[in-house]
Amino acid sequence: MFWGGGLGSRRRRSSMFLGREVGPCGGYLTSTVQAGQRMVIESTLEQISGRDRDRAQTDLSLKAMAGTGSSMLYSFLTFTVILSLQEMYRGKLASSELFTILGGFISSLLFLVSLTFIGNFQEASGMKTGWGAVLLAEAIALIAASTVHRVCITTCFLFSAGILYEVNKLSGMMLTKSESKTKRH
Repeated sequence: MFWGGGLGSRRRRSSMFLGREVGPCGGYLTSTVQAGQRMVIESTLEQISGRDRDRAQTDLSLKAMAGTGSSMLYSFLTFTVILSLQEMYRGKLASSELFTILGGFISSLLFLVSLTFIGNFQEASGMKTGWGAVLLAEAIALIAASTVHRVCITTCFLFSAGILYEVNKLSGMMLTKSESKTKRH
């Protein structure tokens, strides 16, 4: 069983109870799901106090994120749905200026989900992610935008640049947050 980063590095006072790991305060925190080896949050942060509670909350928030495989699947399915809806309504999206801008925004969402898919694929296969993934995702989104209207290409590029900036900022925030949590423990 896995107790988590900071909590498991100390003396292990946990024990097994009916397949669940019992924490140092008596309440169980996680149980193993055999299909996928993910940890599922089951209970009781109330029983943990002080620094241990902060560490447990950090561990639980990391476990609440989707794994690489499921994130890759969800992003692929979302990409498929967005692309099909965009192609179904491309006549409507090209009918006015406002809808053309909306078409560019929808194509930039394709950029986001394809970037997620490519990044997860590279991480799962052990490759290093970089600007190649960004350029490939942008090319996919721009090609999809070009099927709607030529102005959608420009708006897609602008919206994608904004999304990339926000994703980069969010990624940096999460990285510094995880590094500071690691240094404290």
